[in-house]
Amino acid sequence: MVDKSFSPSNREDTRTRLRNFVIIFLPAILVLFALSFIFYRKESSAREELLINNEIFLLESQLETLRTPLKAVVSDLKVLSSHQEMLAFLDQGTKDSFTALAAELLAFSSHRRIYDRICLIDRKGMEIIRVNYNDGLPKFAPQEELQYVGNRDYVESTLKLKAGDFSMSPMTLNSDLGRIANPPTPVITFGVALFDRAGQQKGVIILTYLGDQLLQPLKKLARQNQRSIFLLNRQGYFLLGPTAQAEWGFLFPDRKNQTFQTRFPTAWETISATEKGHILDGSGLFTYLTFYPQLCVLEPSRAYLNSAGPCGCYSGQSEDYYWKLISFVPAAPLPGGPAFPLGKNLVLFDAILLPLFAAAAWLLAGTTARRNASRQKPRE
Repeated sequence: MVDKSFSPSNREDTRTRLRNFVIIFLPAILVLFALSFIFYRKESSAREELLINNEIFLLESQLETLRTPLKAVVSDLKVLSSHQEMLAFLDQGTKDSFTALAAELLAFSSHRRIYDRICLIDRKGMEIIRVNYNDGLPKFAPQEELQYVGNRDYVESTLKLKAGDFSMSPMTLNSDLGRIANPPTPVITFGVALFDRAGQQKGVIILTYLGDQLLQPLKKLARQNQRSIFLLNRQGYFLLGPTAQAEWGFLFPDRKNQTFQTRFPTAWETISATEKGHILDGSGLFTYLTFYPQLCVLEPSRAYLNSAGPCGCYSGQSEDYYWKLISFVPAAPLPGGPAFPLGKNLVLFDAILLPLFAAAAWLLAGTTARRNASRQKPRE
């Protein structure tokens, strides 16, 4: 039971208690809000930095998944060009050596399972052997279906190579006689010139690599980490994009505007001008790297360091050909975004504390008022 001698008994006591309450409660909530704000800023910055570092690590770990398969294709070219069956055919050109080589190429296609086509082409540009992958059931193209391909860029460039050099085309969609295959099949064409044991050029061998071998790991990465992964060519067209309809815009007249620049013009200005980094804007977080598919397969002895850029090039391999690998996290789940839980949690936490602070301040104000009143009575 409260002692009545210490309870406010008039309006003056009530005003005194209210005044004490304001004096106590107002600084308390200001301190609470200030501490919450400071904590939010520091925690948001720490989480933002952690997210950026994680995205950079995520992309850098994917560089090897791009580099290793491409190096393996170049290794396959070297193996095939120096294989005993190949050299026997180049030296002798007999029916038996031809049959043995054809069987070897068919077995190679069945074993590797990554080449849409393996073509042996003579110096005049005529196909001698073509092994079609045929959706996992490799078979030879009939004699009547072999084509003259000497006017195609990848054949012309490969015929000009020296021994040991190779050619590598940009990634595109597989086509036959100018018509894009259905379903669209990403491919990269590799080639090497063939020389007999006497050093005479006899033709070229072309490997049409299935580019989906590079794209599938990136798609899997996007699914597992719940973010968007884009792969762009130098012009900003999607090789791997947000939707299938946004991809390969440079090959379809009705998709010419399907570029990264069209969707994110401000971010593209920075991404197109720099090698790597991150951009945090109203759209979200963009983290990006530049990958040079032609240069990444060069042997160290044939590359040189360039202080202004990546490794040097040879045999048509160019620093001008590169891809942009980009991860994109939308703004909503980012620190400071509308779906970022920390802000909501702090608001909820402060909302719980405010009534407690108010009750404590009211009790303390009453205690202070009664203490003052008890001191005033002896004086009276």
